[in-house]
Amino acid sequence: RRMCPGYTLGMLQVEFFVGSLVRDLEWLPEVEGVAVDMTEELDFTTVMKHPLRARIIPRKN
Repeated sequence: RRMCPGYTLGMLQVEFFVGSLVRDLEWLPEVEGVAVDMTEELDFTTVMKHPLRARIIPRKN
């Protein structure tokens, strides 16, 4: 069975994109002092039960 010829490149791009988000941005709870609810829910895949609500600000380098 054949796979998409661009699959490997696509996966590298996704990993690079997510890594860039983590490296360049500071992820904070929407309300200071309130923890993010990390409860999971089983759907087609495992997803967050409640959408992520966060303050995202650029890191100061």
